[in-house]
This record gives sequence, structure tokens and C-alpha cells, in this order.
Amino acid sequence: MYKAFWSGQYSIAVLVITVVRIVSSAPARSTAELLVRMARARGLWVHVGRVNTMGRLARVEAMGADSFDGGQLSRFPDNYIPPFLARLE
Repeated sequence: MYKAFWSGQYSIAVLVITVVRIVSSAPARSTAELLVRMARARGLWVHVGRVNTMGRLARVEAMGADSFDGGQLSRFPDNYIPPFLARLE
């Protein structure tokens, strides 16, 4: 599922969390894209979690998210950070 979190009247960000099983399904992508569009229309920062593959990074970029993270990046930084940085440059 995707979840959005707002912090009361001072809403400054939306967090889209992807679940591995459904991240590649069309309905899940549509939901995430809708959340991102809604947040962007309100001027909110969009952060996507669980981005651990280049395919997911491409989808996050296409959606227009402002930032992302993934557990693989923090657990295995020497293996994952260089290719992700190269992809983003």
C-alpha cells in the first residue's frame, strides 16, 4: 500500500512508501502518481521510500518526487550508493 502523512496545519511533505509486492502493478503506480500530483499541486515536498533498484529510481524520477531512500543504500553503502549517484548525475 501507499501511505501519505501530513503534519497537521503545517503540512510540508508527503511520504510515499512503496511495498515490494505491488510496486510494479499498474494500480499501485497510478495511486503513487496521484499522491505525488496532489502533493505537488499543494506545494509539498515528496519523498519516496523503499527505492532499492534502478527500476524504482526511474519510476520515482518519472513521478516527480523530490527525494528518495532505500534500506539497501544504508545497509550496503559501498555497493549501492556509487551506482545510484552515477545514475542521478
